[in-house]
Amino acid sequence: MYNSLRAKTTRQHRMEYKYDEDSELNLKDYFDKYKNKLPQLAIITGGVYGKTKFDDVASDQVVRLHRYITQKRVMAKRSTTREQFFSIPVDSDLKFQVVKGRNKLGPEENFKTILKNNKLPVFVNFTSSRKHNDITVGPEGTAQLLITEEFNEYYFQGHCLLDGYIKPDDTTTIIVIPDITIVNIDGIEDQTKEKFQEYLKKMDEQVKSITKFNDHDFDTEIRIIEEKKEASKTSTDADSGEDYDYIEPPMPAPRKKSSSDEKPKTTSVGRPLPNIPNDKETPSLPPRGPLPLPPSNEVPDKKEQKKHRPYENNNVQHVNPIVKCEENEAIYEPDIYGDDDSLDGHAVFDVTSQMKSPKVDNTQNDNEVGNDAHDIGNKNISDVGDILNKLKLEKYSVLFEEDMVDGMTLKNFSEGELKEEYKMRHAEAVRLMNYVRHGHIPK
Repeated sequence: MYNSLRAKTTRQHRMEYKYDEDSELNLKDYFDKYKNKLPQLAIITGGVYGKTKFDDVASDQVVRLHRYITQKRVMAKRSTTREQFFSIPVDSDLKFQVVKGRNKLGPEENFKTILKNNKLPVFVNFTSSRKHNDITVGPEGTAQLLITEEFNEYYFQGHCLLDGYIKPDDTTTIIVIPDITIVNIDGIEDQTKEKFQEYLKKMDEQVKSITKFNDHDFDTEIRIIEEKKEASKTSTDADSGEDYDYIEPPMPAPRKKSSSDEKPKTTSVGRPLPNIPNDKETPSLPPRGPLPLPPSNEVPDKKEQKKHRPYENNNVQHVNPIVKCEENEAIYEPDIYGDDDSLDGHAVFDVTSQMKSPKVDNTQNDNEVGNDAHDIGNKNISDVGDILNKLKLEKYSVLFEEDMVDGMTLKNFSEGELKEEYKMRHAEAVRLMNYVRHGHIPK
């Protein structure tokens, strides 16, 4: 479907541009299609109200796109309570220090030097002398960032048309992002194709003779990036892959309140107790056996003495056992005073058979392993190699040593990053991170 756009000229008549609105493309797809076929005369069908002059483009603006330029940038990630991603220009006056080890930093360098002398990914610190008014990263502007990749960002350079004509000495630069939509102009209403080609040729000569484009007219600021999930195949919305707005972290889901009718989990020393009856009244204590008769001068026989002797369990040491209870758990101890085997509303314990061989609680040993693992931030590069050997991951020791991965660095990895950077299998990455987080060693 063809449409037209009118532009007032100095000849006091209206010029109507012709274009096919069904050929509309987002600027990223347009760049891929026409980057080697410039210059082009086009109209912005969907503009953007951006934060910089490079992404602030009005709808219905007619532009002549003359060429494109490339800017090198790096993607940086900061791991905090939420992950932050930054896009940082390589060619800038910002200084950084490469993290070479625990409490060991390299000299202040720009990104050109860092990328030349280091293999990605690499950890860097903002220098303490850094000054930036728009973004504060970490306390006093310092933070540790993981530089994950280097990429190119593209910009169109050309002119905006006013009243059908250009000002050759007034250039414009537009960043290539899919939020902007554009379509090529095919001709001028009521004029032949030859007239339209003459119109384009005249503009070409003006630009060639007068215009001087700036090779470094691009954004030099640090930008906060939001990584978006890929759009579904049925979606018609273009996904930019990045956004320049600050992204608020999602609100945590509210914790569910435990119902008063829920029965608590229990941990007992003997065999499991039945569910506690949900009675509001406190159950009565079981009846006690008859008290022994007062001593007399007569010496009772051995059978009577054994019969009336109070219960005694000689197989249990008189040491209070340590029982680990989780939150909202209780300990229920057996009632050893009753001698009735059918107590109403109470569990019956065979204490002698259950406690002849008390179990040893190994929780303390597990905690010792966990505490040691949680102190992994203090491990040096050699210690990390020992951990890999312990987990049968020694084939990655050389790579970790080359990348100077110490305990603090290892804590910043995730399973996905280990699989991507070191080609670990999923089970290997999970095994390593279980040790980092919990001190777990497979048995």
